[in-house]
Amino acid sequence: MSTQHSALPLQAELDGIGTWHWDLSSSLLHFDEQADGIPLPAFLDTVHPGDRPRLEVAMQSAAADGQALHCDYRTQAHPDAWWQIRCLRSRSTESRLHGLLLDITDAKRRELELAERERRYHALFNATDQGYCLCEMIWDENGRPADYRFLELNPKFVEATGLSREVAFSGTARQIVPGLEDFWVERYGAVVLTGVPDRFESRSEVMGRWFDVFAQPVGDGRFALVFNDVSARKQAEADRERLHLQIQEERRRLHQVFEQAPVAIVVLRGPEYVVELANPLYQQILEGRELVGRRFADVMPELSEEVWQVFHRVLHDGETFVARNWLVPYDFDRDGVKEDHWFNLVYSPLREADGTISSFVAVVTEVTEEVKARNELVRVNRELEEFAYVASHDLQEPLRMVNIYTQLLVGRYAGDDPTAKQYATFVRNGVVRMENLIRDLLAYSRIIQSDQEEEAGPADLNLALQESLTVLQNRIDEVGATITADPLPVVQGDVRQLGHVFQNLLANSLKYRRTDAPLTVYIQAREQTNEEWQISIADNGIGFEPEYAERIFGLFKRLHSTEYPGTGIGLSICQRILDRYGGRIWAEGQPGQGATFYFVLPKA
Repeated sequence: MSTQHSALPLQAELDGIGTWHWDLSSSLLHFDEQADGIPLPAFLDTVHPGDRPRLEVAMQSAAADGQALHCDYRTQAHPDAWWQIRCLRSRSTESRLHGLLLDITDAKRRELELAERERRYHALFNATDQGYCLCEMIWDENGRPADYRFLELNPKFVEATGLSREVAFSGTARQIVPGLEDFWVERYGAVVLTGVPDRFESRSEVMGRWFDVFAQPVGDGRFALVFNDVSARKQAEADRERLHLQIQEERRRLHQVFEQAPVAIVVLRGPEYVVELANPLYQQILEGRELVGRRFADVMPELSEEVWQVFHRVLHDGETFVARNWLVPYDFDRDGVKEDHWFNLVYSPLREADGTISSFVAVVTEVTEEVKARNELVRVNRELEEFAYVASHDLQEPLRMVNIYTQLLVGRYAGDDPTAKQYATFVRNGVVRMENLIRDLLAYSRIIQSDQEEEAGPADLNLALQESLTVLQNRIDEVGATITADPLPVVQGDVRQLGHVFQNLLANSLKYRRTDAPLTVYIQAREQTNEEWQISIADNGIGFEPEYAERIFGLFKRLHSTEYPGTGIGLSICQRILDRYGGRIWAEGQPGQGATFYFVLPKA
């Protein structure tokens, strides 16, 4: 390129602004109205290689169809300087274009710096761990906030809201989130209207999320949001609050139970057995004494060494202590004299999180009155037992005398008088019935007495049945009865007492048999639950009306008072024995179809 040609752009560079026109017919470029023009290829050779293709296409388009020309470029001679070539208007004539040449180096540098800052901003914008979006407020016809749209957002926005970029940019906020609460639009609208930033936490029910939001106005009806999805934290806070309320409620209920418990409760802490808690019932046991916060030795100095030894075993050895009817003498009325008091109680160690024992709880029920009443009952029953034996002897002896002298009178003075013999028979039958009644009453009284004296233990029902069969064997052979039994279990009870149950029930079957068929009795056992056995005794006797199924267990209750002998005590004895061992008895029957007696007893 000639010196003249290279000087033309340089002049424009020195002035900062110049003019040019392009003679399309000669393809020469003229700068600042210089007469000598520069061929287009020569001019393009001065352009920086990185900008030449873009500039060349722009100029060719302007020459071809008169499009406006507006293009930035650098020269090879000054790669750090930027120029902007402009066509002021479209083609002024058929063969010429006019325009300006501007030095935009400073502006371009600022633009590039801004672009770099923008690049760095977008890198940070996309990499931040907080959701970010730029929004534009939409107003209604009255100038009130009505909706907003998203203009820009980062990847964390997608993660925090669950809205993809495509969805976020597809419409306004109300359109892409149907049912969006008015609260959001109103709060963001207030930020834009007042120009005051806002920081808050709120939940969107329709989105099912909690957000921590910072809203910042940015001008021109726009605002920026920086936010986090804090749903997990809010859920954790709600869970903690719910747990706290639950614990508070459980404590309230526990305190209520403690205060209203139907038993006396006290908590003793440490080797000094300091009273930590005592409910009202326990305070009643020690009425008039200060409890909470005091050493138990100061509260009840009259306690025996036995009680302190039990305290030591519970607190230091971790043993649970259980006692029934435990005698603890102490001075209840504070008159200086100990009275006998009996308690049912449980002392249980309380362990800390590390397993150590720092205190124990005592659950106490005073049974002094019950024990006294039971002792009195034992005494009365013993006296009644003695009275029953004496009465039975004194009653049976006159009966025997009546029977003997009736026979003597008939033998000596009645002769063959049928009326006298009939009367004598009535007397003898009455005597026999009276003797049976006295004997059964004695048996019932012995059962009552055994309630106070005997404890339940494992009882083999096979042995109990065998004892009853031995007693009834003659009667069984006499009526030709067939009695069969499956193997029977071991239950809680007493073999001798349960033998009386079998004896009474089998005697019942032998008594109420049919005359038109041999008596058969079948005894079997069935496991009722994991804790009980059910025994059934079924016969083919005369049976009974179902409506009398409960009545027959009453004392002296009989369905057949004349045609069948008996006192009506046998089934009452069975019920009393079974009640004593935690069992129960019932019967089922139909007239002419036999009867089945069932009883249930706990497993051994």
